[in-house]
Amino acid sequence: MTKRGLMNSSFDNNLTEPMKQLVNRVESFTEKPIVFEVEDTLAIPAKVSMARGNKPNHVISIGPQYKHDMDAIQYLVAHECCHILRRFGVEPQERLVIQKTGKINARLRLESGAAVPEQRNVFPNTNLEIPIPTRTSVLGFLAGWGCVAIIVYLVYLITRM
Repeated sequence: MTKRGLMNSSFDNNLTEPMKQLVNRVESFTEKPIVFEVEDTLAIPAKVSMARGNKPNHVISIGPQYKHDMDAIQYLVAHECCHILRRFGVEPQERLVIQKTGKINARLRLESGAAVPEQRNVFPNTNLEIPIPTRTSVLGFLAGWGCVAIIVYLVYLITRM
């Protein structure tokens, strides 16, 4: 069994003011409280379990290696809060959900009714998934090669001296 130590009381007092504001924003936006805990068997720095169904609150778990490092905890909490905001910031039918498959890996699935825009490919009727480049990507490509040409020319000038 996983040993979990709830740390809300002492944890809240040690959060910086911007972090308290972020936590309050997440709680008010999702209308669900956040519970913080140290999970002694957690092999990763942190994880979040979001409120849903009969689960009334979000739980942010911090790995034991970070439980005394408030700077790391601030970062990890901010990171997990952003996951919550991203998930709750779109309509349920548009959310991408990681679905546990019982294996080590997980797969993404769209929730029912989500619309996926069609990808425009250079070769539309083939298995090659090469998207049509955007104006920005073409300009960036040309600017990069322009820089390469300038460097080659400068090297040429230096070697001619």
